[in-house]
Amino acid sequence: MKTILVIDDAEVIQLITKSVLGHDFHMVEATDSDTGLMLAQNIVPDLILLDIMMPGNFDGLELLDIIKSDATLSHIPVILMTGHDFNGIASAIRHGAVSYFTKPFSVYQLAVAVKEALA
Repeated sequence: MKTILVIDDAEVIQLITKSVLGHDFHMVEATDSDTGLMLAQNIVPDLILLDIMMPGNFDGLELLDIIKSDATLSHIPVILMTGHDFNGIASAIRHGAVSYFTKPFSVYQLAVAVKEALA
């Protein structure tokens, strides 16, 4: 079973992603960037769902840059999720994300994006 790491401080996002994706994937959760990075390094997940605004030493874009510069993690597809439009999809792609969602988002579209990223 493939593993998805969800790094988001919003409990509702944790619950939604787990209820939508938890039947098909092993879900691991972090609520801050520091724990998210530690988990990513320890478990090397198959995909990361990453919030942009969260507690910790890094915001989501900084964490994405760290992930993409780490030889062990750089292959992992990352889908960004945000409650704020930070310049949209073009900026997300420049940082290395495979997809980008603005909250609230369609759980169906998220599930499709996850399956495409893992195909």
